Amino acid sequence: MDFEYVMTEEMGKLFYSFWTDYFRKGMLFNPSTSFFVLAVDSHNVPDATERAVSLIKKVFQKYYEEYKLPYKLVLFDHLDFCENLEQFYEVFNYFSEKVAQNSYRVFGEEDYQTYKEMHYIKSQLKDIAEHGSLDDERVLVYCQPVRNVHTGTYDTAESLMRLRLPQTGLVFPDRFIPLAEKYGYIHRLSMIILNKTCRQIKQMQDEGYQISRVSVNLSVEELGEKDFMEEFKSIVRAAGIDFHTIAVEFTESQNDTEYELVQECVSEFKQLGVCTYLDDFGTGYSNFDRILSLKLDVVKFDRSLLLMADQDANSRFMLDYFSTAFERLGYKVLYEGVETDAQEELCIISHADYLQGYKFSKPIPIEELPRFLTRG
Repeated sequence: MDFEYVMTEEMGKLFYSFWTDYFRKGMLFNPSTSFFVLAVDSHNVPDATERAVSLIKKVFQKYYEEYKLPYKLVLFDHLDFCENLEQFYEVFNYFSEKVAQNSYRVFGEEDYQTYKEMHYIKSQLKDIAEHGSLDDERVLVYCQPVRNVHTGTYDTAESLMRLRLPQTGLVFPDRFIPLAEKYGYIHRLSMIILNKTCRQIKQMQDEGYQISRVSVNLSVEELGEKDFMEEFKSIVRAAGIDFHTIAVEFTESQNDTEYELVQECVSEFKQLGVCTYLDDFGTGYSNFDRILSLKLDVVKFDRSLLLMADQDANSRFMLDYFSTAFERLGYKVLYEGVETDAQEELCIISHADYLQGYKFSKPIPIEELPRFLTRG
């Protein structure tokens, strides 16, 4: 159950009799007010899973119709890999999140392997955060070159994060960013990426390459970290580059607290000369007035807008409307996810200043960026 529920004596007896009628040697535990655990020695009940599924389908649903308590049922074949109660809670929560409300799911070996990989990545993230090194070799900087429509050159890029871990090899952001954000490790990763990006910018400048700036992504949550701005400035200065050669990307704030935090940080970044981007414009709910009041420098149109505009006249009208508005207000417009000549042409018609996508380059190790740059 996804809520705190105080078990009545009547319901407690019902739960007990419901399970023990079918699994006489099972033990029913109530470790918290929101969930119950039935432990059954499946060696003594060879068809335990099939019996449980049958019970859920034939009997459990009838009780639900009567009591209307929302539920999720998670069935495990085994929990031998759990080392302690804390890990059991983690396993239970991990799998229950994947179950739809008022339904059940049986988890097998492939699911356990997915959990074990998640647990390993999480442990590595924790170690990276606790170790604290800004040069941690497990955190890699990739980047995607960005084409300047007006000059026809690649003079900016976006830094992207990857992990290379001993047991899994290369790990992509969709597997570790949600974990890093959930457990509070994202700030350390961001600072490592910032450090490595700044040092690479310095190296490219020393070798004579023309690079206007490289952007790094920051989560709104980490802007509230104690001494965040001082740490940011310290890393950039230590690399020996100007602040205008680094840029920061934010996603749109979801509430007043986040908005005020972003607004304060944007003001400080502007005083330093750091270019500021709004990432993923067009996803979810966009508050136009709030975006304009932040006075950012670049607005990145999410790939989804481009895909819709590529297929639908109304979406194309909205794309042109917003891009025209941003242009007239002095913002630069960057389109993400450009993959075809037709999409590139559409973006240029829709006031694009910058283009980014697989048409120009997939993400590459940042050390390879110079092959897209010109030397001055």
